[in-house]
Amino acid sequence: MSPSLARLLCVAIPRRFALFFSLAVAFAHVAFAVEYFDQEHFDHTVREQAGALQKAGTLLTPVQLAAQPTDSAPLTFAEPCKTPLDSATIYDHLSHSVVFVGYYYLCHHCNNWHLQGGTGFAVGPDVVSTCCHVLAFKPDDMREAYAFAADIHGRVYVVDHIVGANRTADTCLVHLTGAKLEPLALRTDPRVGEPVYCLGHPGSHYFVFTDGAVSRLLQIHRDGKPVHYLDVSCAYSPGSSGAPLVDNCGNVLAQVHTIESQMLKTHVQESGNREEAWATVFNHRMSTAADEITALSDPAARTQLPPPPAAKKSAPPSDSAPKTKPAEPDPKAKTPPDSVARQKSRVNVPVEKYDTLPTPPPPSVMQSTAAAVVSGGSF
Repeated sequence: MSPSLARLLCVAIPRRFALFFSLAVAFAHVAFAVEYFDQEHFDHTVREQAGALQKAGTLLTPVQLAAQPTDSAPLTFAEPCKTPLDSATIYDHLSHSVVFVGYYYLCHHCNNWHLQGGTGFAVGPDVVSTCCHVLAFKPDDMREAYAFAADIHGRVYVVDHIVGANRTADTCLVHLTGAKLEPLALRTDPRVGEPVYCLGHPGSHYFVFTDGAVSRLLQIHRDGKPVHYLDVSCAYSPGSSGAPLVDNCGNVLAQVHTIESQMLKTHVQESGNREEAWATVFNHRMSTAADEITALSDPAARTQLPPPPAAKKSAPPSDSAPKTKPAEPDPKAKTPPDSVARQKSRVNVPVEKYDTLPTPPPPSVMQSTAAAVVSGGSF
């Protein structure tokens, strides 16, 4: 080999290797870049798009939605997957299927538009499952409301009709105009103890991922019919209604329905010149089993949502109206410490309502105090 050829190879090979190495690093950076969810950008984008659709007359009111006929065609669900996935992959899988679903509405107290709703997940490219109560119109809170859904990218879709509902099980399927979501499969043979994962919007914190396990299979008779539920330890809260609870293969086992907090025991202890109070609380998380959703594949099993209650007639609030000063708290009033305070279960996620646990009875009565239900209901 000539000296000139050797020098050429010594220069060319490292340069080619360096170029290949740079491209590999760049590809790895793109493939594994950490992506953070921008809550404020999502909220702003959804409000902006929903507002544009409302002004264009595209979004439907609760009355218009309830007036649409249900679908008469059978619905086919995806076949369950049998390949186990790691939790990060399950989140990625769910993020392409889960949506925020609810109302773009005006309240009675201001002229600003608000968002209220829960969670839904795709069972077809343009069909989403959620809870009936997520789409319940609340005249005490709303002057005017329009139904919509939004995916994780902030794309807003029109809820154009109800495919079908099972009001006894509090579940319904809605159709979204132009949606191309990734459908989730449903599995109807859950087992106590198996892991579950949830992606929802607890307390208006959008697309929060949690995990837990199936703690009980439950049957409750409603309107003379047995309804199947799963009790789970998976954390969720108001705003998660309609969220999917999936197994380690990404198959839906249940849909978030309700949470109930039970005060099992209260404690009072004297500390110096003051009393300290705290409570032992059990959170009962109940979700509608997947077989209640798959039953809606049969058109004969479908019903429509009930007609919404009439909106209250009230004049739009004036921006120049005098603002009332909130009442000053009574410094002598006895209230439980912050550790006992709780947030009330609610459907109306943006409207924050708080109350406190009952004042504990004196220690002499403590031993005979029975378990008390202090909150509950669907959300």
